[in-house]
Amino acid sequence: MLLGVHLIVRNEELRLAQCLDSIRSWADELIVVDTGSTDQTAQIAASRGAHVVHMAWADDFAKARNFGIGQARTLWVLVLDADELLAEGTDMLQLRNKLLHSKETAYRVVIESTVVGQCIRHEAVRLFRADQGYRYVGAIHEQLVAGEPERLRDVDGPLSGIRLQHVGYEPGELARKGTAERNGRIIRKLLAEEPDSPFHWYNLGVTLSQQTKAAEASAAFARARALVPPDAPFRPSLMLDSARAMLASGEDEAALELLADESERYYNYADLQLLYGECLHGQGAWLEAKQAYLAAIDAGAAEGGSYLTDALTRCRAFTALAGLERRLGSQKEAARRYEQALVAVPGWPKALEGLAELLHEAGGSDSAIVQTLVRYAGLGDEGVGTGEAGEGFGQRLRSLAHSLTLIGAYSSAVPLWRQAAAGFTIPIDAMTSFSACLIRTGQYAEASELLAGMTSTSEQLPRTAGLDWSLCCWMEGRRMPPIAEQLLDHSTLQLCQAAEKRLLGHAGVDASGEAAGAANAEDGAASLMDRAVSHGLLRIAERLAGKSEELFAVSLHRHGYTTAAADRLLRIMGTSRLGALGLRTLGEMLYGRQLYSEALSLYERAVQHQPDDEHAQLGAASASIRLAAQALLEREEERSAAAWLTEERKRLQMAAVRLESLGWRTTRSGAQRRRMSDGGAAEADFLMHDRER
Repeated sequence: MLLGVHLIVRNEELRLAQCLDSIRSWADELIVVDTGSTDQTAQIAASRGAHVVHMAWADDFAKARNFGIGQARTLWVLVLDADELLAEGTDMLQLRNKLLHSKETAYRVVIESTVVGQCIRHEAVRLFRADQGYRYVGAIHEQLVAGEPERLRDVDGPLSGIRLQHVGYEPGELARKGTAERNGRIIRKLLAEEPDSPFHWYNLGVTLSQQTKAAEASAAFARARALVPPDAPFRPSLMLDSARAMLASGEDEAALELLADESERYYNYADLQLLYGECLHGQGAWLEAKQAYLAAIDAGAAEGGSYLTDALTRCRAFTALAGLERRLGSQKEAARRYEQALVAVPGWPKALEGLAELLHEAGGSDSAIVQTLVRYAGLGDEGVGTGEAGEGFGQRLRSLAHSLTLIGAYSSAVPLWRQAAAGFTIPIDAMTSFSACLIRTGQYAEASELLAGMTSTSEQLPRTAGLDWSLCCWMEGRRMPPIAEQLLDHSTLQLCQAAEKRLLGHAGVDASGEAAGAANAEDGAASLMDRAVSHGLLRIAERLAGKSEELFAVSLHRHGYTTAAADRLLRIMGTSRLGALGLRTLGEMLYGRQLYSEALSLYERAVQHQPDDEHAQLGAASASIRLAAQALLEREEERSAAAWLTEERKRLQMAAVRLESLGWRTTRSGAQRRRMSDGGAAEADFLMHDRER
């Protein structure tokens, strides 16, 4: 017999059938080593024609693998896990013909693991001849080796053409099987025997990361780094995982330093270069980040490679680079990079959203934007309504609809949302976007019904969805029905009940909602008011704000009603009641109009009111730099001006741009920019003209 497929299993009834069904028509023998299942695993294996052998589990994967190999009656052995399956498109007939005449003794396979929505790709020797004395070593993360115990060597070979899909690293699977706890137990036993093994320390770090114990993982990785030799095959992954653990535990500077060192050594490791670029980007080192993103793109274009790599890394690098180019003012280059990302992965959400924003900024009509986005959304050559009917199509359709929602193209987005809802399951985050689109087009009853239906996938509505549902009830002119007690969690219910009393004019309920006794009531009431403003429900928002006029005005500014916001803030300032938040908001408005001297004055007043206001501090610094750049520009216009003035001005301008990236300036979606461009939109008119108060 030519080819046998070998597995070790324990309580895998949920996955085993799919795994065996994907390969059994090509296998001459199925060997399943059961290490103590208490479910239907053994019966499922037997029903697929497998030879099931039993052995007691001894916390040793290599021992179990070798026991199975000892049962082989075939010339070749292919090792699988129960949470893997043969990917569609693998040409097994061609492979069998190759194995009949091959002079190789081992082959690598490609394994694509799904981890929190990402596809991690790596290669491993899984296909080998059974008559070469090959065996596994290592109680965990076992390795195939050859030779005598005192002179073991790793087994390697060319790619086989086999591609496996693996889902075992998904958080739900890890929790169901207790993988991290089991692995941690085994690794700690190994460390007790070999305390200076960098491989064991690395695997402990991986296990701790899976348990979201970032600080402990970082410490384990640090121990591994201190012991690992330069040529260790797992060293690149160790460095990448170390940096990720550092970032997760707040060690940003240490992560950046590590990545800076290792990016030179592993210049062709796409995932590491991408993470390095993201760290630099976050630190404001944009030109350096750009080089790292380009390195990630180049490395991702290379075929093969020995690194554990996310299949989407190159697409992510294109998208990140596009965002950076956009910040630098290179809109055409940003569009080109978004398009490259979408060619690599049609319908990639972040790239589609970014491209939609760029097209909207450039003044494109909604119909033209839709036409362009459809081309890149992977919805078929003829556009929406064509293409495959699988879940992938549904995801791309939702991505298109969400992108249009973000730029305020609601009339174009609503039909797409309805098509997606009719044919596919919509996740909660997409439902929230769909309902927002309905609310902003005045379709409150449909939005309310959609939001209430979200409880079919969860016990209660998420907080934001609960606020939206309440707003829909009030916009329909009705009170929240009794079902609110089932739909809303306790704190959200209390907040909304207090808000409803205020809308009905009940006395004794102030704007903070304190009469309801809800925890953090003031913050909750502010979030409800802000949510109403985001949907353009300004009359309700104003009544919810009550006496918090400054907070209401700032919310108006944040969501694009800038003219109305400025009018209100100036009126408040006329009564000398404007606080730090209002002062810096007015300062931001003036800064946006390049009135830097006036903006600086307001930022300085805000800092006097609230010395620890970081946004006001950064605004003041940026305004000062912009004023300095303006002064240099005036000097440049003089005939005798030195050439260095131009370079110095450019450096100052770049410094200001970098400061602006630190989050103190309001960033707006296309939908919010629409409100700004038409003076605040029709729904804000009453705010400008109602002076009777």
